[in-house]
Amino acid sequence: MGTSAKIIAISLPILLAACSQQAEVDGEFTEQPKVTVQVMQPQLIQLTEQFMGKTQAVDQVEILPKISGYLISQVYTDGAHVKKGDLLFEIDPKPFQAEVARLEANLAQKTAQMMLQAKKHEKAQALLTQDALSSLEVEQIEAELLGMKAEVQSAKAELNYAQLDLENTHIYAPFNGIMSDSRVSVGALVGPDAEPLTTLVSSDAMHVDIKLDEKQYLNDLQKRVQAGEEIASPEMALTLANGTLYNHKGEVDFIDNHVDSRSGSIRFRVTFPNPEGLLVPGQFVSVSSREQVAQQQLVVPQAVVQEDQGGRYVLTVNQDNVVEARYVKLGLRQANTWIVQDGLQAGERVILSGLQSVRAGVEVDVQQPVALAKKG
Repeated sequence: MGTSAKIIAISLPILLAACSQQAEVDGEFTEQPKVTVQVMQPQLIQLTEQFMGKTQAVDQVEILPKISGYLISQVYTDGAHVKKGDLLFEIDPKPFQAEVARLEANLAQKTAQMMLQAKKHEKAQALLTQDALSSLEVEQIEAELLGMKAEVQSAKAELNYAQLDLENTHIYAPFNGIMSDSRVSVGALVGPDAEPLTTLVSSDAMHVDIKLDEKQYLNDLQKRVQAGEEIASPEMALTLANGTLYNHKGEVDFIDNHVDSRSGSIRFRVTFPNPEGLLVPGQFVSVSSREQVAQQQLVVPQAVVQEDQGGRYVLTVNQDNVVEARYVKLGLRQANTWIVQDGLQAGERVILSGLQSVRAGVEVDVQQPVALAKKG
């Protein structure tokens, strides 16, 4: 056998083996991708939504004296819990006591003068009947009596005002709450136009303002109108900044009367009871709302939702086992799923796994479908 024949004889098995391997590789490329799917079925979902907010006191007031004077005592302790009517500060009452005494004496003098004039008027009336006095003289005496009565009324008003000033030397808590520290020292001259003495915030309950998207608010409102009956308010729960779930439920007690044009949202106020005093103004918290009545909803896992310039979409498998891209309108996120508002129908198959190896228009090998269990 010649040299060329030997080379051909040796090369032929290698060539055949290579061709066989290439055929196997080609077979792998032509094999249909395997995917698993989820058959879309409505589920009973209690809608929940998360909001971020900050606690605010139900009542908050800066304590200002109503009169000017020198502060002689601070009765409360900085940071103390106080009750409505507790004494907080005292202003030196001596100047106001002196003014009250002066006006009491003035009132007594005016009253005595009025009583004397009243007796003159009584005698003048008797003399008038005896023609001992003219009617003009009697009218003059009567006018003087009326003037003195007016002076007595004025003296009473001045005295009442002075007594009110004297009462205002004692400053009391207008409601239950927690005191801040005092901003002034004993001995300082204080007054209604000076710096506030301190701040009092209520602690029995706490407000949290949240904002709801205008469209969602309208959707909820339309549901209530279409239902033709009152829908139970959602349960409102609060989570503190350290992740602790607050023990008490809140209640929506106010909805603002206008939409914020800058954010396109409307403000809701949620009030939480605060019997243990755990909440203080200014805390950042998370508020979650949960509808009390479950609703039938289509949901898809977050992991299968993709996005491009056209929007959010999922990959589905049609009756011919061909992949289709379906753009969807998503609603609220619930745990690790999205509520589907539009774009999918019950019974359609959404690809769960194998997404990396498929694209729209590719025929796939569908494994055993997975159907989500209905939640009751």
